[in-house]
Amino acid sequence: MPFTLRRTGRIRLKRQIEQLFKEGQSMHVYPIRARWLDIPYDGVTARMMVSVPKKNFKRAVDRNLIKRRIRNAYRLHRDELIVPEDRTRHFAFVCIAKTVPTYAETEAAIRTLLTNTAVR
Repeated sequence: MPFTLRRTGRIRLKRQIEQLFKEGQSMHVYPIRARWLDIPYDGVTARMMVSVPKKNFKRAVDRNLIKRRIRNAYRLHRDELIVPEDRTRHFAFVCIAKTVPTYAETEAAIRTLLTNTAVR
């Protein structure tokens, strides 16, 4: 699997985001909370989105840094994700930390979340 994160790998539609947060399952590993939802296969194995609340990180520089770290960790470790062949898994990663987490913390949390969501 290539290590790129293309536009088709992102959740962009408002109705998909609402459905994910309304019906999806949740799990958190500090500093990230993940929500995921399996939908019928639509050409992509997994899609994702990232959210960093302005309430916790006032400066856009910090929010963008955290989002970039989460996307990069996901991009490098999404091959560890196990999804049934007839399903597409939508992910939402939300930063729940109060301070900017290091890349090592972010990467460890993403790896744990990706491997543990396959079990549920």
